[in-house]
Amino acid sequence: MFRRPLAPLVLANVPPPVHARAAAALGSPDGAAVARLVVSGVVTAELAPAAAAYAAAGWEIARALEQDGWAAALLERSGG
Repeated sequence: MFRRPLAPLVLANVPPPVHARAAAALGSPDGAAVARLVVSGVVTAELAPAAAAYAAAGWEIARALEQDGWAAALLERSGG
């Protein structure tokens, strides 16, 4: 099956369960082309668990924003 490479920037405005699956996919060799990731679609209390899933896959928060109970974050590969 032909697979297109992922773009260097991924925007993920999805609920927490989808962030957990996305984190696993972006930690795999198929996600290696992605350098930056915008995580959104989570309420403030859900950002930490979503970020933890991405951290386990080699990502770290470069910047986070919160407004009116919603959160978003820019993540980059750890160490780079």
